[in-house]
Amino acid sequence: MRKNLLVKLLFIVTLFTIQPILANIHLDPIHNSDYYKDFRKNESPKGIVFKELVGVHTVLPKNTDDYTIYKKDSQGNGYYFKVLVHPVTQMPIATSFAAENKEISKETTLVLISASKELLGKDSKVEYTTDEGGPIFSEAATKCVIRCNRESGCYDKPTNLGALLCSLNCNLECDKKTKTISQSVN
Repeated sequence: MRKNLLVKLLFIVTLFTIQPILANIHLDPIHNSDYYKDFRKNESPKGIVFKELVGVHTVLPKNTDDYTIYKKDSQGNGYYFKVLVHPVTQMPIATSFAAENKEISKETTLVLISASKELLGKDSKVEYTTDEGGPIFSEAATKCVIRCNRESGCYDKPTNLGALLCSLNCNLECDKKTKTISQSVN
């Protein structure tokens, strides 16, 4: 009987010792593209270095929120795109990106710069033309963005930031339908 009591007591002590350790285990989604298929607030994959694309502040305010998403370009290269948001106004103040395999295409970089400038309300100096002289964002891509905005409910988001991030997600998703760029940033 004493042996059973001792075994039970040992089991309970072990359970209470291990339980806090198990509760604190947090599986960090390192490079998990499915986890970042939608914007994630204040979460970024570990070990990824982001490069700033466009910013409106020379010094970022403290406690900025950021939203990170994972996308693939038209050539199948994966990248993470991050939007930094002002803590008070909840307006985007900077964007950055990180290529999954150290490199993304020139076309995708130009699309990200243009999307960043539009997001931040800056004039875009990127001229998009194809080798044939037509617009880079094809009619199919434009229809894709409109359809995605409607299907994702971007117009019904309760906040401006929510609508903005939803629309940006659609814009990046439909980048796969763009044509090859022949000109670069002016």
